[in-house]
Amino acid sequence: MLPETDLGLSTTSEHCIGRIGSENRSVLRKIKGAIGENAVRYIEKLNAGLHATAVGASDYSERGEMIDNLMVAIEDHKVTLIVYQSMQSTEAVELEVYPLGMVFHKGSLYLIAWSSRRAEVRNFKLDRIEDVDVTKVQCVVAPRRVRV
Repeated sequence: MLPETDLGLSTTSEHCIGRIGSENRSVLRKIKGAIGENAVRYIEKLNAGLHATAVGASDYSERGEMIDNLMVAIEDHKVTLIVYQSMQSTEAVELEVYPLGMVFHKGSLYLIAWSSRRAEVRNFKLDRIEDVDVTKVQCVVAPRRVRV
């Protein structure tokens, strides 16, 4: 079940249609019919990788290309190299990660990914990611069924 704060992409799901009221059901059905089944499946696939826990004020308009690259890596299950500056580090390091999804939590966007360095699922604040390089290598180690 999706919480009410999930990103707008979830509006195509039957679950969400029931939540917004009967007066809008016919409008959403028309939209679903107009965009077609392939588009609906694609949006539902994207929605599986996105989750919001709260509304915030961060501005990611300058990071659109990075976010697009990370979404491609999530959708295609590609090994990704990120340059990341953690709060504890004095300088950024390059990390190999297997992106699983993104979460918008308390005003910030986070990448949820399997870290090959730590051999566990970690979260990486997008504000601290300096660079993203999506490789052509398919992820084979990362868990496929992590609830984001």
